[in-house]
Order: sequence, then C-alpha cells, then structure tokens
Amino acid sequence: MSVFEKETVQNLLSLRGPQKDLVTVNHDTSLSDTLAKMADENILCVPVIGKEGEIEGLVDLYEIMSYVAWSRSSDEPTRFEASSVHLEEDVSSLLGTRGNEVDDERKSLWNVSDDDSISKVCEYFGKGVYRLIVKSDPPSLISHTDLVRYFDEKWDILGEGKNDTVQSANLGARKVISVKRSTNAAQAFRLIRIKEVHAIAVTDDAGKLLTTLSASDLRSVTVDSLDDLNLDVEHFLRKRFEGEFRPAVCCTASDDIRSVVNQIVKEHIHRVWVIDAEGKPSGVVSISDIALHLFNSSLKEDA
Repeated sequence: MSVFEKETVQNLLSLRGPQKDLVTVNHDTSLSDTLAKMADENILCVPVIGKEGEIEGLVDLYEIMSYVAWSRSSDEPTRFEASSVHLEEDVSSLLGTRGNEVDDERKSLWNVSDDDSISKVCEYFGKGVYRLIVKSDPPSLISHTDLVRYFDEKWDILGEGKNDTVQSANLGARKVISVKRSTNAAQAFRLIRIKEVHAIAVTDDAGKLLTTLSASDLRSVTVDSLDDLNLDVEHFLRKRFEGEFRPAVCCTASDDIRSVVNQIVKEHIHRVWVIDAEGKPSGVVSISDIALHLFNSSLKEDA
C-alpha cells in the first residue's frame, strides 16, 4: 500500500500549523465586496454560503477574471470598457459558469472527509479540480498548495516516480499558450478563458520567456482600477506589483522533479515553465501534473 493510501486528508491539514477560520461570503454579497475581501484576506478562492446556510459553491479568481475580461464596449471591440462591468451583481451569479466537465460534476468533486486518503485528493486534483471542501467541524479548504507542501515534507517515502526528470516523467508536454508583453491585458485574460488554462507565458518579441500572467493577478483589482486592463501586460503587471516585473520561474526538461517541487514551494507558485536552450517556453509543469505522476507511479508499484 502506497503512502497516498495510508495517509489521510488530516495529514495534509496538520502540515499547516494552527488552523484559521474559513473565510466565506454570503450568496448575495456583491462581486465588488467579494474581490475586496479576497484581497484583504490574500486568498484566491472563497466558499459561497447559500440561503440555507450551507456552502453553495466556490468562486475563485478564475470565474471573476472570466466575467471581468469579457466586458467590452460595443463600438470598440478590442477595448475593455470598465463601465460595462457590473460588480454590484451577487457573487452567486458566477457559480458554475465555467461550463466544462469538471463544473458539471462539481458538487460531487467538492467534498472530502478528513479521514479520506490522499490518493482521493490526488485523483480529484488530477482531473483539474483546484480546491476541495473538507467536511469537518469546522469545514476547511485544501488546495494544490497543501498537496505540494505534503510532497515536500514526505519526499523520502514517496514512490520511485519521485526520481524522474521532467522529461522522463513526460511532464511539460502540453502546448504553451503565450502572449507578448505588449499584448493588451484584457485580451490576454480573455485568452486564458478561451484556452481554459489558468496561466499563460509572457514573452519578449523574440519569444523568450519573461513572466507569467494568471487569474491571480486580478486579486488586487478594484472597481476604481478596472481601467488598468487597457494597459499592456507588462505595465498592467508592473502596476499590480509596485513597478516590479517578476521573472518567470522555469526549469529544463532534464531537471529532476524534486528541483521543480523545491521551486514551487520556495516561490509559492502553482506552475513552473519548461524552457529550451534559447530561453523560449516549451512546456509547463503544474502541481496537478506532479500529483498525478506521483500517484500513478505509486499505483504501478502496488500492482
């Protein structure tokens, strides 16, 4: 029996240290107030409490990004029009708006118990689920960050898959979606939604990797700063991060998985870009990719 079967969700939660109360919003909270609360609490996702007092669903910055980025003026299709964004709408209006298979099954995929095995978490995250509600008292959320923290702590007792390189594990094989740093920010966020990814690479004119744009970069956006989406990607990000243009975290195909996990933990990120000899992005390795690889490797060893 692999470590993923032996250990439970409670083992994941124990690595966090003291538990904080789960931050939630009511179903009739406005999108504006939801964004503000997420910024204040420095979180990417918030459970929505329904009329019956139960968790009705999860709304994260991806849904909010999708809603905001698709607003545009009717007479200038390429321009983002802040006045067309109705952030006074209830946050519950965004529940289940992705319309993909994961969301159709979302109700059944949301929940795990604290005594469920970590293998169940790996399965869900491998399907593209980003967060799970833990049915405990009080309830809590677990995310990819919790899982990669667990990998980091338990590395020595994981299966043989941990010894692979990015290439030998066939990670980073997905096609990279990228934009130039001069691309309009709103158009870049629309591309994230169209391609159904959570982040895209930002390159220079020669195609060399510079940084990352993801839904989380909308975390500090407010009603008053929505017009910033008409900036190009570089200046949008510089404004978000007080003038800083943060370099992308990257690896090569020959790097071992352990070094990739180290970078994810150290930088508090969800993905690492794979670059070629010219510094151009050729792939991306996410926490869910690593989780699925380690989990599948453990299953083969148990067979």
